[in-house]
Amino acid sequence: MPKKLILFFGKSHSERISKVISDTIDSTTKSNFKKVTISDQLEENLNLMRDFLFEKVYFHEILRKNFDKAKKILSDLYIFFHDDPNRLKNVYKCTSKVHSVSCLDFIAGMSDEYALEIHKSIFTPKKWSFEDFKF
Repeated sequence: MPKKLILFFGKSHSERISKVISDTIDSTTKSNFKKVTISDQLEENLNLMRDFLFEKVYFHEILRKNFDKAKKILSDLYIFFHDDPNRLKNVYKCTSKVHSVSCLDFIAGMSDEYALEIHKSIFTPKKWSFEDFKF
C-alpha cells in the first residue's frame, strides 16, 4: 500500500476502519446531521485507495487465475437452485416473487467459504467403501 495511504489510514484494519468511522461521525455532526457525509480529505484518500486496490490487488494475476473457477462455482449453484425451486425453498426464505431473483439473492448473500462448502456438498462425490453395499 502506498505510504501516503498508510500515513492517512493507519497500518492495521482496525485503524483504517476507525479512521473512516470517526471522520464520518465528525463530518456528519458538522453538517448538523442534514446528511451522512465524509470530509473531502477522506473522500480523496478513499479514491486513492480504490485506485490502488483495482490496480494492484483486485486484478492481480494470482486472483485472476481463480476468477474462472469462481464463476463456475457460482454458475453451478445458480443452475442447481434455479432448476428446482424446492431446493431453494428448503434452505432460503425467498423474499422475491421472482424465482430467479431469489436464487441470485441467496447466492449473493453467501460468504466465499459458504459458497465453496455448499458447492462441495452438492457437486463433490462422497467417499464410499464396499461396506456401504449390502450384498
